[in-house]
Amino acid sequence: ALADLALRPGILRRAIGEDARRTAALASRLAPAMARSLRERQMALSRTTKGLGPGVLLDRINRLRDKATALDRLLGSLGYEETLRRGYAVVRGDGRVVTTAAGAAAAQVLEIQFQDGRLQAGQSGRPSRKPTPRTPPEQGSLL
Repeated sequence: ALADLALRPGILRRAIGEDARRTAALASRLAPAMARSLRERQMALSRTTKGLGPGVLLDRINRLRDKATALDRLLGSLGYEETLRRGYAVVRGDGRVVTTAAGAAAAQVLEIQFQDGRLQAGQSGRPSRKPTPRTPPEQGSLL
């Protein structure tokens, strides 16, 4: 069967021998390359861990904590609650923030949020009265 495929034992032995030589050459280069790679990784690791003493870590943690505190203060000053403390109010119509008079007129329910709470528009605790037209009082003759 091998004769029909033109694969003779001598050809196969030669190919196997050539592959064995290439494998041996690669294997001889592999050990030094692995050792060199291991040394490089060890040096990189020692450089990285050299600056990770306890003082360095504590300094980094303190810096990050200070930065987080500053960002928290900034976030608090940018929130709308700070605007409410300055005397402004948030008007909501039907559960959404209203920014225009047309939006307020179109809303079914208005709610106003102040710094100390919320109230529905028109609920003041006393019945609302219609304004009475003001007419100047009649003045009689002074002469």
